[in-house]
Amino acid sequence: MNISKTRRSGGRRVLAYLLTAAMVIALLPAITPTARAAGMTYVSSTGNHYTVTEEVIGNRAITVADNNQVLELGAGDSITSVTGRVPNITLIFKGYSSNDRLASNAINGYDNLTIYIVDGTENELLYGTWMQGTDSWLFEGGPLGTGKLTVTGQSQAGGIAGAGPDRTIDIAGGTIIANGASGGAGIGGDNNQPGGNIIIRGNAKVTATGTSGGAGIGAGNYGTSADITIKDHAFVIASGGSSDGSGVGAGYVSTSSLTTGTANITISDNSVVYAQGGSSGAAAIGTGYNNTGNKTANVNVTIGTGADNPTVVAYAGGTKASRYPVAIGIAGNDAALGHADIQIKSGTVIAETRGAGVPDIGIPADMTSATASVTITGGSVYAVHDRIAPAPENSYALALTVLNPPAFVTDVGGNGLGGATVSADVNVGVANPYTYN
Repeated sequence: MNISKTRRSGGRRVLAYLLTAAMVIALLPAITPTARAAGMTYVSSTGNHYTVTEEVIGNRAITVADNNQVLELGAGDSITSVTGRVPNITLIFKGYSSNDRLASNAINGYDNLTIYIVDGTENELLYGTWMQGTDSWLFEGGPLGTGKLTVTGQSQAGGIAGAGPDRTIDIAGGTIIANGASGGAGIGGDNNQPGGNIIIRGNAKVTATGTSGGAGIGAGNYGTSADITIKDHAFVIASGGSSDGSGVGAGYVSTSSLTTGTANITISDNSVVYAQGGSSGAAAIGTGYNNTGNKTANVNVTIGTGADNPTVVAYAGGTKASRYPVAIGIAGNDAALGHADIQIKSGTVIAETRGAGVPDIGIPADMTSATASVTITGGSVYAVHDRIAPAPENSYALALTVLNPPAFVTDVGGNGLGGATVSADVNVGVANPYTYN
């Protein structure tokens, strides 16, 4: 028997089997995984727990069957479509970047959506969001608050925004940078839309910029109404951008505006707000520029509760005295319609107009079709140009001291308080503070 020959024959048969198996495998369709194992639990800065049910890889369509699911999305992942109204879903952003608009409408979209931003990650929504109807969206961050989400609106849309007055945007943590486009607010309403209900709380850090008449936080261009609450330890920088929108409040008001509206703004607890009106002449906190006598924009501003310590820096937009750019109140021309109710109960408020003879807080005397009341029952109010109109409805002592700006006032969009970059050791001429007795 030829053992050597037999072994060579056996070896050839094994090799043939291996080659055949390799050819069969090569002909099989490629198998691409769509999800990895779930189970990771994320804890938010507010103490909520989110346990991942699916770690998405690549494209993912969402349907109503995804109710109560927690989907983790990272770089290269994408939500391709939403079919039906999904009542409850959580998206974990872990380095997510998308060109697809996170959209919702009356037929397809999100009734209750939570977006969790993982600490230490950078995330982007390059086409913004679109909310409608009674959508309620919650933005959460990790315990450290170091996760960042940048949202940029497109084509007359806000950053985090949409249509209709009954939407709720609740930002409870993380770092959010939101930019409107073509009349959209940074956070709030699209072009020609109200701001809806906006809550910024917890340890959230928010920078919001409106464009073309949209508020930084509030209504879009031509929008007059919004309900805005900033509380807890939230840190907010809001700007009306290079146009007529307020920093926090209403958008540009004209004959094209929606019907009469009211911007309700409450700032409390230990929150910090730096607001700047649009550079064409808008209030930092209040209304956008109002150039019409047939549409009314009201504003109610409440700062502090009497037992807390918020900090507000309000810097009016524009330098044209004819546009009456107040820092807190109603901005506009002589024909502007509306009522401003301004109550300061505690904390520190720094307000500066940029128009000669224009009040820092309230309304100008020449705005004869508008009314205002200013009530200060606590805290320290620094009217940079010593102008509050009408006069506060209580007594004050004038202290001739000079206030340096707080350390957080550094630079927003190239313009700091007083129109220049400032830091904690720069005196911007804030004198004659009204201090409540």
